[in-house]
This record gives sequence, C-alpha cells and structure tokens, in this order.
Amino acid sequence: MPDFHKPNMVKTNGINLAVYEQRPAGKAKPIPVVMAHGMPELAYSWRLKEIAIVDVFAIASGFMLRLLAGTVAVAIAPSRWLLLTGMFIALFLGFCKRKAESMHARGAQRQVLSDYPPALLDTLVAASLTATLATYSLFATSPEALRQHGERLVYTVPVVIFALMRYTWQVHRGRGEDVARDLLADRWILLAALAWLALFLGRWA
Repeated sequence: MPDFHKPNMVKTNGINLAVYEQRPAGKAKPIPVVMAHGMPELAYSWRLKEIAIVDVFAIASGFMLRLLAGTVAVAIAPSRWLLLTGMFIALFLGFCKRKAESMHARGAQRQVLSDYPPALLDTLVAASLTATLATYSLFATSPEALRQHGERLVYTVPVVIFALMRYTWQVHRGRGEDVARDLLADRWILLAALAWLALFLGRWA
C-alpha cells in the first residue's frame, strides 16, 4: 500500500486542498496526491444537482473523499472491498433519499426528480443495495479482514443484510430523507447495530 505522510494544506478559490506525498513501493520519487475536500459538494450545488444519476454520484464521491482522508489520517491502509462498500452504500442511501422525496406532492419535489421515473428509482435502489451487500460480504471474508479480525466480520453479514433490507422497507413507506433520523427512529435497525457491535467486539468470534 502507498506510504502517506502529513499533508500540506493549500487553499485555492475557497477550497481546501490536502496535498499528500505518496511513495509507491520500489520507487524513490514521491508522487503528489491531491484530495479536494468540498469540491464534490461545490460542483453539486453549482450544477450537478440538476442532472439525474450524476447528482447522487457527486454526493457519493464526497463521501468517498472523506472516507479516504479518514483512513490516511489514522494511517490505516483501506481495503479495496471496504472502499467499494463505502461507495455503494453512499449510492444506496442517495437513491433512497431520492425515492423518499419522490413521494412528496409534485409541486414540492426538487426539479431533478422529473428525470427519475418511479420504476427507475426502484431499480437504482435495488441495484445499489445488491452491490453494497455483495461488496460487504466480500470485504468480510477477504484475507485482509480474516487476518486482522478473524471470523468476526463474517458473522456480521446477516446482520447487515437485515438492517439494509429493513431500511429499504422504511424508504418504501416514505421515509429515508434524513438518514440519521430515520435510522435512529427504527428500533430494529438499532438492535441490528447493537448486534453488529456485539459480534465484532465479542471475544468468542
């Protein structure tokens, strides 16, 4: 994995850029890597929020930048499957939000929803849910995860499947616009979160 050092912060046009020096294995000369915090959100607010599919991918890319920055900050090499899981769950939550918004009266809907037919939203939610569950399962059973955590993450796979299916059910009831609020409002999802923690932290696993 690349060797990251403390970033140099550069501000340009109101955007903070974290510039990292990456030294690939076997190479003496470092390669500059730039992470633009706030860039996806700026592009989203400027124009991308009006373009179907692109709007949700812009939100997801901002989440991925924060995830990558977090792994670099704590000096943890991110698993490829974990990164894919993060990307797909961000897409899943984004399309769930659009699905929930589509249930409002037409006059109260955001403009981009006119380009999202209901059947398409259902397909996008299902596709991103399937991708999230597949990549999380692959992450939990990957050699890296087994080496670091044993089989603990393997046992959490059914819990994650249940929690995301339960959340999908909530979305089809008109919830899902505020992820934090709706997750905390469902006791079954909270119980799933506690079960995940118990499985992951338990010494028996």
